[in-house]
Amino acid sequence: MTARGSQSQPPDPRQLIALFADRARLRVYAALMLAPDDTPQSAAELAERAGVPVREASRALTRFEDVSLAERAGEGWVATPEETLRSAVAALPKQKDDALPGIVPTDEATASLLRGFFARGRLTHVPLAHAKRMVVLDYIAQAFEPGVRYPEAEVNEILLKFHDDCAALRRYLVDADFLSRSENFYWRTGGSVNL
Repeated sequence: MTARGSQSQPPDPRQLIALFADRARLRVYAALMLAPDDTPQSAAELAERAGVPVREASRALTRFEDVSLAERAGEGWVATPEETLRSAVAALPKQKDDALPGIVPTDEATASLLRGFFARGRLTHVPLAHAKRMVVLDYIAQAFEPGVRYPEAEVNEILLKFHDDCAALRRYLVDADFLSRSENFYWRTGGSVNL
């Protein structure tokens, strides 16, 4: 490996994501990884296979070299072992996949049901089954204090902690009578109360 691409620690996973967020770089990397028999490939060969200009392929290869994903081999390039990607993933902080935001219900059956609809503290989808939807909405409604009137902007801010579609969650909560609305103010009218 060249001195330029050698690193004592794995690359920052965010840096790798940024590299692969560019479609042309992703195509060049795929062409490099799929090269036959680990034969060194020139930038021109990779550019042709990836369908990108040679100059763009050369820039991508240099960036891959910087994070130890590729290395020069004579006149061409080879992909480094996938271990670089594995070590970057291993460097990510561990998160509980089933973490629920807010107060976790003490009832294990309710907590288990909720974990089925939340991942990494975010609502993945609203259940289709009415009974399950009511449990999820009740849990979300507990983020609102009884007796407090919230302007719509504040309701949205609270609901964004659960899911990006705060308008849909607001509608669900109002339709299920967990929240009431009047003149762009909302207040809690239903649901469980933690004492």
